[in-house]
Amino acid sequence: MASNDKDKLQVLNQARAYNVKINFTDYIPDAGTDEQKKLYHSVNIFNRSEFESGIFEQRYRYGVLNPYQNITTSREVLFFTRPDLHIFNSVNAGGAYGSLNPDLAATNPFWNDLNNRNPEVLYMLQSSMMQDKYGPFNNLLANMVQSNLDVPSVSADLIETSGNMYGTSYKYRGSSEGADDNHTFSLEFKDTKYLPVYNFFKAYELYEIAKHHGRVAPKAEYIRHKVLHDQYSIYKFILDEDMETIIFYAKYYGVKSVNLPRDVFNSTTYDNGLSYSIDFEAAFVEDSNPYILGDFNELSKSRFYNCKYDMPVYNKETKSVDMRSAKYAVVVQEKSGTTGYNLATDKNGVRFKDDSGTRLLHGAPGGIVYKLKWKGDQKV
Repeated sequence: MASNDKDKLQVLNQARAYNVKINFTDYIPDAGTDEQKKLYHSVNIFNRSEFESGIFEQRYRYGVLNPYQNITTSREVLFFTRPDLHIFNSVNAGGAYGSLNPDLAATNPFWNDLNNRNPEVLYMLQSSMMQDKYGPFNNLLANMVQSNLDVPSVSADLIETSGNMYGTSYKYRGSSEGADDNHTFSLEFKDTKYLPVYNFFKAYELYEIAKHHGRVAPKAEYIRHKVLHDQYSIYKFILDEDMETIIFYAKYYGVKSVNLPRDVFNSTTYDNGLSYSIDFEAAFVEDSNPYILGDFNELSKSRFYNCKYDMPVYNKETKSVDMRSAKYAVVVQEKSGTTGYNLATDKNGVRFKDDSGTRLLHGAPGGIVYKLKWKGDQKV
């Protein structure tokens, strides 16, 4: 054995002896002995329970090293709802169910052509059609979006008083609620050679032109109840590195596209495929309101339970990441001492209680986190 190998072995044996001396292998982060804590505190490491209350009650004089709650990687998941344009005759609209609206078809042969070639694009624009097959969400846009959805920053207005005889004035803080209104943003989409995404926004533009000229009207119940049938919502979830714990969530109301990038076809070279940006405007944006989660679940929970198979992040059977495609998702609430999910709700229908299992969740304030769970029809 070489001398340097002997030195390494001696150091390793010393470390093992020291670990046994302080009972290091039996160290439990939330219930360590004073000697164990002394060792950790000497290098500015604290256990979970110390952090959960300590960051509010104490000052860490040399900075905070918190590996338990640190964000490393995350992922954004977007859900687009479907508008309900009057493209097809639906159950309550009169005419033959599922036939193309003749008032709309008369405006442009584009409608008959796209209905013959790729009617699925049109179904994404009318939520009252093919509900059992496609559900409330626009999977076309969700699957093809390539960029992150911008969240507007919040800035308060300042109210300035009149100046006194010395020219001095004072500013009061006003409201910041205007920052949520009329948010404009862009999203980049990847398209295929059959242009389903482009045709989606092309159809949306042509429908808005026909509506502007009075050639097509919303369904009667939308007119009667003053429903904006040509706008939709976007749900934004930022997930933790476990790909299911929700860090941040928001909802964009009254979303509509405001451009059609035909100039992307100025080029005939698409080395990286076809992609382009679509400009949108949202009537207003809201985040971190539990009613958003209740609203999201109200759209998908019945269909979620009708799906046959759970889609976990990690598939224990294949011992790998579960890459199956999913159909629907719901948001569940998990807290310390529980696992699994059960959509029992309180009187407001927004708190999802989890009442089975024994897994402990450490590090969440109050031991409570929201998680995004998936189900689908794919067995393998």
